[in-house]
Amino acid sequence: MFDKCPQLGARISQIHPTIDRDSIIWTGTNNGILTLKESYIHLSPISSLPSWCKII
Repeated sequence: MFDKCPQLGARISQIHPTIDRDSIIWTGTNNGILTLKESYIHLSPISSLPSWCKII
């Protein structure tokens, strides 16, 4: 993921962990958890699938 988004990698590497209970929140999801599926959806290009409603 960092290969495609070097700015993200740079920002994450600047975060200094603490003994407090911190967490990184992904704002693109409802629960704030960045899953592999959400990463793929975010990084993959938008598909140009045909609109089945128009074909039928």
